[in-house]
Amino acid sequence: MHGQNRRNLLKNACSLGFAAGVGALASPLAGCGGGGAAEAAPEPLDLSYVPVDPEAVRKRGHFEYNSGYHCCEGAFRAIIGELGDQEGEPFSSFPTNMMYFGAGGVSGFATLCGALNGSCAAISLVSDHATAMALSSELLSWYAQADLPSPESKQYAVNHEFYTPEYLDIELPGSVAGGNLCHQSVTNWCTTNGYASKCAERAERCGRLCGDVAAKAVEFLNAHHTDSFVSTHSLPADAAGCRACHSMGDDAATGH
Repeated sequence: MHGQNRRNLLKNACSLGFAAGVGALASPLAGCGGGGAAEAAPEPLDLSYVPVDPEAVRKRGHFEYNSGYHCCEGAFRAIIGELGDQEGEPFSSFPTNMMYFGAGGVSGFATLCGALNGSCAAISLVSDHATAMALSSELLSWYAQADLPSPESKQYAVNHEFYTPEYLDIELPGSVAGGNLCHQSVTNWCTTNGYASKCAERAERCGRLCGDVAAKAVEFLNAHHTDSFVSTHSLPADAAGCRACHSMGDDAATGH
C-alpha cells in the first residue's frame, strides 16, 4: 500500500512539473516520464536588505492600510514595496497577499497586532535567524511602550502629507498599548480617548499606527545594516511572564 502511494505521488509530481519548479525535489524527480536531462534548479532569490527611508515607509503604511490591505499586509507591503521601488525584483513582484490573514489580529481575532505581524514577517524575509529574532523582539518591546500614533504621523495628517487621497486630517490623540495584542492596543486607545471601536477615528488611528510600526521596523533594519543597532527596550511585563511560564524547564508538571 505504501509503495503504491509513493508511486502515485511520484507520478503526480512529474505530471505537475514539480521536477522543474521545486529546488529540493528537482534532482530525484527530474527523470520522471521521459528520461531526459534534469533541468537546472532555480536560482535562489536575492532577498538581501538595503536601507530605505523610514518616513516613506510610514506614509506608505498609512496608504496601504487605507487602500484595503489592513494592518498586517499593509505594513508588509509598505516595507517590501519600498524595497521593490529601490531594488526591483524579487521585491517588486513579491506575493504580499500572503499576509492578509493577519488583518485585525489574525482574521479579526484581535490577537497579535497585524502591524507587528506584517513588519516582523518583512524583517524575517531579509534577515538571518538571529537578526530576525533580535529585531522582532525589539520591535514588540518598543510597541508595548510607545505612545501611538506617533508625533510624525500626527504632523503628516494635519499637514496633508500622507499619500492617501482622503482621510481624517485631524491630530488624533495617542495611547500606550502595554502589550502586543490588537485587543489591548485598540481597547486602551478607545477607553483612554473616548472613542468607539468601530468609529472612523479608530480606523484612522490604526492606519497611522500601521505606518508607524513599519517605519520603526525599517529603522531597526537600517541600524543593523550599519552595525549600529542597540537593543534599548525591556520586555513588556506580560511577555516576560509568558516567557517564564513557557520556557522549557526540568519539571514536566510545571514547565520550570
